[in-house]
Amino acid sequence: MHHMIDGLPDPELQVALRFVEYLRDAPHGDALTQLLMTAPEDPESLTPGEASAVDLAFQQARTGQTIPWEEVRSQIG
Repeated sequence: MHHMIDGLPDPELQVALRFVEYLRDAPHGDALTQLLMTAPEDPESLTPGEASAVDLAFQQARTGQTIPWEEVRSQIG
């Protein structure tokens, strides 16, 4: 999670912060929020190949190299 946050462009950091604050402050009756707030940290680190793939995906998203949802939807049926 730290690696992903470090890779966010500056304008998106505020959005991420607001979302994390929302999760922190949400009523504990919300099952999804409770699950996310109490989930253990993933003990496995990303492999170098996985980290590269994540970095590439974020770079592609930042530069607009994405596939429109309609096209993805038509490909997967």
